[in-house]
Amino acid sequence: MKTICLALLTIFLAVSPLVAQSDLPDGPSLVLPDLNPLDLATAQLRAGENDQDVIVIIGAQWCAPCQTMKNYVMPQVAGRGGLDRLQFAYLDFDQDNEAATALMQGTAVPQVIYLKRKEGTWRPLAAIPKMTEAETVMAMIAWAQTSSSADSTVETAAIPMLPAK
Repeated sequence: MKTICLALLTIFLAVSPLVAQSDLPDGPSLVLPDLNPLDLATAQLRAGENDQDVIVIIGAQWCAPCQTMKNYVMPQVAGRGGLDRLQFAYLDFDQDNEAATALMQGTAVPQVIYLKRKEGTWRPLAAIPKMTEAETVMAMIAWAQTSSSADSTVETAAIPMLPAK
């Protein structure tokens, strides 16, 4: 058994550099920015000081799609300038269930929520209730920042939902 494991390991080590090289794209590679989301309270504080809105991902450590949203999709959004006028936060559903539940539409994670400050209160303006692509998040941000709804009072029960692709 030990011999078989050593043989498989040797084959893997010999072949893996070739596979890695063959998987590289021919064009320029995508370099994602190093993005460290804030906790929600810090994001809201900074946003309030800078007259900005907040975009928050509600997720969990055990949730692979949540980690993909936080570590891959949102850096793509940032690389395209989508977070330039926003504060980005991550809220762990398991660690702060009360705050997460107050913002969420349903119980599934991940969720991407756009928060706008209105009359001293942070209110959800738009939400994407599941894992999605950077283009959908960018569309939500564009809608929230340009929509006439962004200037009105939004009740939590009436959060506009964007369909995920």
